[in-house]
Amino acid sequence: MKKSPILAICTLSLFSFATSVQANTISYDYMDVGYSFVNDSVVSGGVILSGSYDIYDNVNVLGNLFISTSSDKPAPKDAELTSYTIGFGYHQNISEKMDVFAEALLLNTDVTVGSLNKDDTGYIAAVGVRSPLNENVELLGRIERRNSDALSETVFTFGGLYKYSEKTFLGLKLNTGAGDGSEALTASVRWNF
Repeated sequence: MKKSPILAICTLSLFSFATSVQANTISYDYMDVGYSFVNDSVVSGGVILSGSYDIYDNVNVLGNLFISTSSDKPAPKDAELTSYTIGFGYHQNISEKMDVFAEALLLNTDVTVGSLNKDDTGYIAAVGVRSPLNENVELLGRIERRNSDALSETVFTFGGLYKYSEKTFLGLKLNTGAGDGSEALTASVRWNF
């Protein structure tokens, strides 16, 4: 009976240590800039800006902005799409080299085709994993559920980062699974801070 408090203290100490240690090569403080090549009925590409900042131990605020730059599909050449997300994420290491994360984001999309304009709002709920393959390469897998006035779909993201310098990474990721059959391949540069 006297060993119970010691066992409880040891268990709590171990749990506290395990939940406070982050995989030291995975950063949630970054800015990304890139270009997305989109297989879509409205746009064929656009600039993407995104960022994340840890506001507490395992909690980060994050956002994303996509602005279309080209449309060579059947849609008119003056088709424009602007989309942004903003929200919070929670991340936790489950091993020395792997983090799991969950995100809750507000979504807003504005589509203009000729004189028609449609504004769509909703949310995204996502879960995923980040894992360094070695000291220079990090892999990412993500599943997100998008719900808005105009869409309800599950999108899968697979990608990776290559360490170019101490704070600079080159990224490549593929988004697939959208209900309209669209896919996006994004090449980006990330700066950790």
